Amino acid sequence: MRGRAIRLLIADDHPATLQGLVDIFDRAPGVQVVGSAGDGVDAVRLAAHWQPDVVLMDLSMPNMDGVEAVQLIRGFSPRTRFLLFSGLPDKIRNRAERRAGTGPVLPKETLPSVLIERVVALGRASEPVL
Repeated sequence: MRGRAIRLLIADDHPATLQGLVDIFDRAPGVQVVGSAGDGVDAVRLAAHWQPDVVLMDLSMPNMDGVEAVQLIRGFSPRTRFLLFSGLPDKIRNRAERRAGTGPVLPKETLPSVLIERVVALGRASEPVL
């Protein structure tokens, strides 16, 4: 990590999963959780406020799915990077990858260490080159 902590927004509609992810990333060096959202609408609202470096977003959420939220956030925060994850089957995740243009949609079974590595890598990619 070169400078400041990576600002992370986490969005998931399952309260236990959301809290677990917040707890994991609160302990991750170089990462600052700036917000957590229970649906896509809240994710967009919080992203507009915080302008996070990375958004860890559940694909399937009420009120607005992860793909739609990504598209809206990109409109006002082009430097923000996205990591989508889902408990949905591979076929659905693959279609979402193409729609979102974010790279792989990870399964929810992904190890916390892998999520942290991906968030840090994306956060570094969002830093301006000096």
